[in-house]
Amino acid sequence: MWVFKPVDAMDAIAGLVINLSDGGLQVLTSSDDALQRPRYEIQLLLGEDAAVARFRGHVSRVWTREANSAGWLSGLRFDDDHSPAEDFIRAYRVGATGRPWVRCLLMPASASDATNSAQPQDTNTI
Repeated sequence: MWVFKPVDAMDAIAGLVINLSDGGLQVLTSSDDALQRPRYEIQLLLGEDAAVARFRGHVSRVWTREANSAGWLSGLRFDDDHSPAEDFIRAYRVGATGRPWVRCLLMPASASDATNSAQPQDTNTI
């Protein structure tokens, strides 16, 4: 899987949002980038130009498992109700015809973000 990262986010984990449900979302990352932290900031990459806005949101990792030869699949849940990232993905899914996925970056959440969110659960409900 190839997802190119912007120069200002070289430490982030690149991925593809491939599924969205009421419980959260599933993100595919490369075989070298299994999600291991409990919380991340997700940023959606909608264009190659640095001027294109990145929709953001805070997510908690619920589970991660190997996705055969494709890398790692992780189930995440949004920590905030109606974050800009979640709202964009929901609107995008309605009109998506040829590309049912969205490129994203996952950046470790800061310590201040962690105090405002519930603990991740070990479940496969997403």
